[in-house]
Amino acid sequence: LNEFYNKKLYIASASFTFFIIFCLYSISLPNIYASKSTLVPVERDSSNNSALQNYSGLASLAGISIPENISSKSIEATEKLQSFEFFSENFLPNIFLPNLVAVSKWDSETNTIIYNSKIYNYEKGLWTRKVKFPYKSTPSEQEAYEYFKEIFSLSKDADTGFIDLEIKHPSPFISKNWNNLIIAEINREYRESDKVLASSSIEYLLDQISSTTYSEIKEVLSQLIQNETQKLMLVEINEEYVFKILDSPIAPEEKSSPSRIMISILGLFLGFFISCAFFLLRFITRNDAK
Repeated sequence: LNEFYNKKLYIASASFTFFIIFCLYSISLPNIYASKSTLVPVERDSSNNSALQNYSGLASLAGISIPENISSKSIEATEKLQSFEFFSENFLPNIFLPNLVAVSKWDSETNTIIYNSKIYNYEKGLWTRKVKFPYKSTPSEQEAYEYFKEIFSLSKDADTGFIDLEIKHPSPFISKNWNNLIIAEINREYRESDKVLASSSIEYLLDQISSTTYSEIKEVLSQLIQNETQKLMLVEINEEYVFKILDSPIAPEEKSSPSRIMISILGLFLGFFISCAFFLLRFITRNDAK
């Protein structure tokens, strides 16, 4: 204890030095804004499919399988949102890549993005970063996906089934726009997929109904056509096809990070413990030498 007491000025100086260094470091960090949205999975009415199960025996005579009850696609869509395929096909083509990779900070007064000139020259529209193989000056889709995973998060409430989607970015407006983009794209993706499937099914069923002579099978086919037509109608009129927005994303006024006070305090404690450990180690080494 006497050793620490005698070195109290050194310990205090080291702690204060670390505190200043961490303060300066925290000031250099850009503000990060988190835009959040809450989504509700859209459930489909499966009553028509349930009714059609009564005709499964007759339909099998025509080589047609009755679909099982339709469940929510939210589980599949939730996984797709986090996939590289969705990022590369739905998200990346609709954004300005330097906004994901090369942002230095956001100027709140002019609402403009300031880019890191060592990564991207905005005036010339050129990538200036120096990288080693396998990376290239222009980020690949796979590398951009790694950046995306750092700013994107998705969580599901096990009790309510609500899904929280969050995008973090130095610009609150970009974080909001990208949040909206993701929601719109996942709904559009499933709308178009189901639209093509329903249209193809109707064409196929119409061909089948014209080629069969069994009235019972025609009745089943008519029910199936009605079911697919109803599905097609829902696709056309419902933009919130897989997820309904319960709480829309906003451009947040308050930053979510960094906590500059906590970083500075961490520096203070780190400096204190390092200086104490140094003098303790020197004290032990000196005693062993004796």
